[in-house]
Amino acid sequence: MKKKNFIVALAMTFVIGLGATAYAASNNLNSASVSANGYGNGSCMSGGYEMGRLEGFNGQDILSGLLKSKGATDEEITASRDSGKSLVDLLKEKGVTDNEISSYMLAQRTKIIDEAVAAGKITDAQGKTMKERMAENTGNCTPGQGSCGMNRN
Repeated sequence: MKKKNFIVALAMTFVIGLGATAYAASNNLNSASVSANGYGNGSCMSGGYEMGRLEGFNGQDILSGLLKSKGATDEEITASRDSGKSLVDLLKEKGVTDNEISSYMLAQRTKIIDEAVAAGKITDAQGKTMKERMAENTGNCTPGQGSCGMNRN
């Protein structure tokens, strides 16, 4: 009888463990791929799971490029970030408007998506879907606020 109880308990432990592993794996897969862009779920610029495969899609990389085009140095950007300012704060100090930031982000991400489609990293349909979502969501964003901004907190 003890042997039978032991086998039943072992089988139940195996089934529960397998189920928990499958559940955890499905959640990790989804959250890891969606948050790979640095924004997380519900991002204004979110294009779905595909963006985890795109290099340079991170908003901080794009905004750093905009800052450098406005004359900011790596040292200035680092010092500003270390003092608690966001990249958006620094851009605003340089006279860049929210509309210019959003337009630049959308243009750069569209370029990255087009390059990824050309390189075969994502399909044309995935690229089109990502661009449609970005265009829809960009109008709802205020740079530096919420999940679509570059706040450090």
